[in-house]
Amino acid sequence: MARGEGAEQFSSGLLPTAKTVNQNGIKMPKLSPQQERKRALTVWSKVYFAIGGAPYQITGSALGFFLQIFLLDVALVNPLNAFVILFVGRAWDAVTDPTVGFLVNRTPWTRHGRMMPWILMSTTPAVLCYFLIWVVPPIEEGKMMWYLLFYCLFQTLQTCFHVPYSALTMFISIEQKERDLATAYRMTVEVLGTVIGTAVQGQIVGMANTPCINSTSPTNGSNHSMHGNNSLILRSKYLTRHAYMIASAVISLIYVLCAVVLFFGVREQDNQSGLEEQKHVSFQTGLRLVIGHGPYVKLVSNRCFYFRSMLPDVVDDFKVQNPTSHGHEAIFYSFYVFFTKFASGVSLGVSTLALSFAGYVTGVCVQSDSVNLTLKMLVLAAPVSLRALGLLIFKMYPINEERRQYNNKQLQLLPR
Repeated sequence: MARGEGAEQFSSGLLPTAKTVNQNGIKMPKLSPQQERKRALTVWSKVYFAIGGAPYQITGSALGFFLQIFLLDVALVNPLNAFVILFVGRAWDAVTDPTVGFLVNRTPWTRHGRMMPWILMSTTPAVLCYFLIWVVPPIEEGKMMWYLLFYCLFQTLQTCFHVPYSALTMFISIEQKERDLATAYRMTVEVLGTVIGTAVQGQIVGMANTPCINSTSPTNGSNHSMHGNNSLILRSKYLTRHAYMIASAVISLIYVLCAVVLFFGVREQDNQSGLEEQKHVSFQTGLRLVIGHGPYVKLVSNRCFYFRSMLPDVVDDFKVQNPTSHGHEAIFYSFYVFFTKFASGVSLGVSTLALSFAGYVTGVCVQSDSVNLTLKMLVLAAPVSLRALGLLIFKMYPINEERRQYNNKQLQLLPR
């Protein structure tokens, strides 16, 4: 069925008939006792599912707050090379996020599900690459390539974890209310994960803070003092490098523990078991279907936590308008993750490049007035302007509570 025909069904309410009628007069398919049990999720199942979202937020906050500082002041990478590392590393998600979503979409069902094997297999190499991002290599010439390589590898492996995990929302229950509650649990844990990532990295690294270099020129009488200060600075830099490695090891351990809890605590459900065998579509076709869905385009223009909780509603709306098109959940979530990461990468890259143009000098105590002005623009004017633009776009978001309830009823009529 073409997309236009699906939209026509939405407006007319013509969907496949069901076998039974509930007490409200709504036609619904007859569910077996096993299917009824699938509707409800225990509190612990929701908690275990939510814990799976912590690794992405913990590593993301640590990288977002500290990687730029680490590259400039600890690894002593010049600002232009730091811009290349940060921007290219995030832009790499332009390939990995949609590609992983497409591959997950074509993954056959296993006894552990379709999403869980991706989560399990990507965890170990991901934490290894994450640890190596925070290591200062003993080579000077290839330093930029070291960080670019392991940053891109980590982004790829984290995508192999986070895209299936995000799509898992649609496979933990067939009940919309249960998915919404699980998403609320997840958002709570993710906010906590952001705090944990910042706190762990900040507290460990803060105990070995590297002193900055005074920009004043030394006099002859202060040579002896400068020699002592240089020795102190070298020792402090040594401790700081090791502090970053310790912090990355702690975060890597938390990453693994969260993945284990998710794998053993959550059961992925095959919500397509009652349907005809799914026909795989090409990447271009899936991309066209997803990007062509208006509510989805308006939603990804904003990226706050509470907007993410609305993503299952967009997927349900797509299912109602395209009842014969199945298995696109991973594509929806992969592109959402892509836009989020790409925006983060652009912001980090632009900020680093702006500091470079403003004359930022690594390791110096006092920066120039142009650097201070640039920092004020980056943390005040730019975020406020972009948030205002996002809210204007969001005003056109078409899924209100009435349409959401309508979609929920129509989905109950679809064969499972």
